[in-house]
Amino acid sequence: MRGFGDSSLTATGRALWLFEQSYWSAIASVLETTAVFMLVSALAGVGLRTNIRTLSRLGFRPIAVGLIAAAAAGIASAVTILALA
Repeated sequence: MRGFGDSSLTATGRALWLFEQSYWSAIASVLETTAVFMLVSALAGVGLRTNIRTLSRLGFRPIAVGLIAAAAAGIASAVTILALA
């Protein structure tokens, strides 16, 4: 939504053909804050449901696979960002 609003603001002077820049900046700020809050809440929920005892019984392999997957996703994101810049 942010990219579409910004592009329409640049093209027409109004974000989403409705909002002037000052209103759009306020809306974008609220949306960003809400998105961060929701992401933190979701991650906290996942963390609270994690049972360390069960995780330690599974061993090192699942943790290693998760770390490798996270690293691969991070590298793919970085490569994509650099390619599009």
